[in-house]
Amino acid sequence: MTPDSRLGLLLLIALATTTGCGPKADPPLKSREFTALSSDDQMKAAGDAFLSAQDLQLHKRVRDIPESCRLAFAGHDTENQLFMSDPDQEYQGSQEEPKPKYPRQRLIYAGSDSTVCYIYYEQLGTDGVKYHLTLFHMGPPVTLTYHGIDTKGIYPELERLRVALNHYQFMRMTGDTRFDLARPRPKARSTYSRGATGSRDPFRR
Repeated sequence: MTPDSRLGLLLLIALATTTGCGPKADPPLKSREFTALSSDDQMKAAGDAFLSAQDLQLHKRVRDIPESCRLAFAGHDTENQLFMSDPDQEYQGSQEEPKPKYPRQRLIYAGSDSTVCYIYYEQLGTDGVKYHLTLFHMGPPVTLTYHGIDTKGIYPELERLRVALNHYQFMRMTGDTRFDLARPRPKARSTYSRGATGSRDPFRR
């Protein structure tokens, strides 16, 4: 093999190993536990902390979110898992032809303190990409405080996200009613009962 052909082979190998091999999402985190809805007092505490706490730790990677919060998200998900790309990774919503092996959710950012954990993410649904916000009371145990959906776009900073939530830009799926839209919703609200055990909210994702 000549030096030129050897160099060409090495270049082909390098190209093959780097093409399509960018960073990938962590494997799905499964949960066997159903995440209960927060009590009224927990909803108020977690909602107040999200809106006003000055020491929320920012998480820009899924794995940096506290494990108890990730497990609570998995227990709230209809597939009983947390399978979410990081902000710089591909997911189904960034692909022209969505590939099932990729997550259908991608983190925008998240944050937490001793009272609240929030996860702000985008998700590909049947009618396109939407932007979801979930709030959890850190317990223990961690409970679901709020889940809402927005279609207008991404709020790149926490302060703008707080304003959007507090000014009814998100459509509540379940949880704290203080963040309901000021006008009537076109769809019926969830009938999910926090007293139910083992049942799932039909309006969750």
